[in-house]
Amino acid sequence: MSKHTEKSEKAPLLIVTATFQEMRAVLTPFGERPDMELTRPASCCYQGRRFVLLVTGIGSLNAAMSLGKVLGSGMRVRGVVNLGIGGSFDPVRIPLLGKVAVQEEYWPEIGVRTKNGIDVQALKQTLGEGQGDLIRDHLVLHPEEKARAMGLELPADWTRVRSLSVAGVTGDAAEAIRIAGVYGVQCENMEGFSLAWVCYQEQIPFLEARSISNKVGSRDKEDWNIKGSLRVLEEMSRALICSKPKSVLV
Repeated sequence: MSKHTEKSEKAPLLIVTATFQEMRAVLTPFGERPDMELTRPASCCYQGRRFVLLVTGIGSLNAAMSLGKVLGSGMRVRGVVNLGIGGSFDPVRIPLLGKVAVQEEYWPEIGVRTKNGIDVQALKQTLGEGQGDLIRDHLVLHPEEKARAMGLELPADWTRVRSLSVAGVTGDAAEAIRIAGVYGVQCENMEGFSLAWVCYQEQIPFLEARSISNKVGSRDKEDWNIKGSLRVLEEMSRALICSKPKSVLV
């Protein structure tokens, strides 16, 4: 058992976002907005449940550093929920303002760069080993199982997707087609893999869910709706975090 999840039913749930905009949307149903600083955890309660809130800053480096620092302090948590906005490679199946839960995360930044893209096998190294597996650029997240472990009920109508965590948002249509084909992903984000990797190593339940803010590969204004996706993120928080299934222990 992880040191962070001992007596997990009574431990707080850690909610992580990359930006203050996203955290404000998540907290709107709470009716409470505690004072927060970037990378510093804050606490709040809702319907008798305890939460820790963390805004990491954008990108994998900030996400891993911020979450690692909090967990490195010895804080015990029931699990980590990453809520945010993200892009869709497939706007027909996953349109703007859609709601998704991530089943698998890929990190296309490790390996040997070739004219055909990243060759992860050529590096002959791995990120590390955990739970009997060698991890390179892929993590399976098991969202339903992890949600249950945190006393949450994952809405059935949220589309389950494979997602890619990038250092830079894909702004070219041809590159979007190429990279979606290589990894078989439907969505793009900037923090999911690193947060999932920290939780995987620490054996902490992790759940990632996003509202769709844009079409990956386009910089045209009509293919973006950040304000709308933040409103959808509020709805997602209300459905996931603020509902109270009978199975929840407080």
